[in-house]
Amino acid sequence: MRIFILIYFSFLQIIAHCQIWPKTYFPEISIYPFSVIECYDKGYLIGGHYVTSNNYPMNGSLIKMDNNADILWYKRFGDYNDGTSINDINQTSDGGYVITGSTGITDYAGDPFVMKLNSCSEREWCRIYDIGQERYDYGVSVIQVPLGYIVLV
Repeated sequence: MRIFILIYFSFLQIIAHCQIWPKTYFPEISIYPFSVIECYDKGYLIGGHYVTSNNYPMNGSLIKMDNNADILWYKRFGDYNDGTSINDINQTSDGGYVITGSTGITDYAGDPFVMKLNSCSEREWCRIYDIGQERYDYGVSVIQVPLGYIVLV
């Protein structure tokens, strides 16, 4: 019985110290998040896309928040209405980020891409994989490994 009471009180202490931040970001436009990571600074980075009125991906989006979930910056990726979407983000060993998803720049149906961003979220390089025309192909997940990156397409 004493063990149960100790565990119960420990659990209540954990709940009492949790933070909840109900927040809405960009209510005037439709943004769909697909990936969120905690960053080295204890903030968060959300990747996804903006959509048109018929739910077609318009631009990829990254939203950087501090540890209180207040927006520090946001960026759009892709040209207007090219169907770019960010499906996964991971932090790299140099403090930057690697992202993957889909873009309609080379094929309106979508092709997978991998993009490396530096720690200031500026593009270092980007590679689009033109796998086949008129097929919806996309990057699902990306991680850094010692000699490069592995992407699930």
